[in-house]
Amino acid sequence: MAVLQQAKAEVDAFMADEASYAEANKAKLLDMLKRQGEVEGELATLEERWVELQEQIEQIV
Repeated sequence: MAVLQQAKAEVDAFMADEASYAEANKAKLLDMLKRQGEVEGELATLEERWVELQEQIEQIV
């Protein structure tokens, strides 16, 4: 999960830079938008699984 959180931070930093929206960066922007969706989807899946496992642990204890 830490790797995905780092990737999200990198994407967020890129998106926060106004230079990212320049015509010269159009291809990279599109790649980063795609990566942003992938990372957010993977994080959501992992977080959901984390909650499920926590609930199972609580039922056992």
